[in-house]
Amino acid sequence: MAKHHGLQDNLEAGAAYLLRTPDAHLGWLRVNVAAGVGLSYAFDEPTYEDVATDDPEEYYRLLLLALFEFEWQVRGIENLALVTRLHHRSGVHGVIAPRGVGSNFLAAGLRWRF
Repeated sequence: MAKHHGLQDNLEAGAAYLLRTPDAHLGWLRVNVAAGVGLSYAFDEPTYEDVATDDPEEYYRLLLLALFEFEWQVRGIENLALVTRLHHRSGVHGVIAPRGVGSNFLAAGLRWRF
């Protein structure tokens, strides 16, 4: 789940297959890198994303999700991490939405592991 703020105010759910590196230990920090691909569904109208039709009210809620992220964690705080991510949604060049539909966001957030 992700909540967008700023250019669009949108709740989004995504399911992606991720490949994640083992943790690299950098002093008191642990860092790993991940890349993934899957699907993303916007619960509200994703108004920032490019709309490839003449109808400004036509939005595409289900799109491809591709992500690349760094997870930053302080040693000794096992459940909490800072995540920085390149978050990409796309119509896959006309496969699931018209060409030109999609967005790229740089995102940051906190991840709590249960």
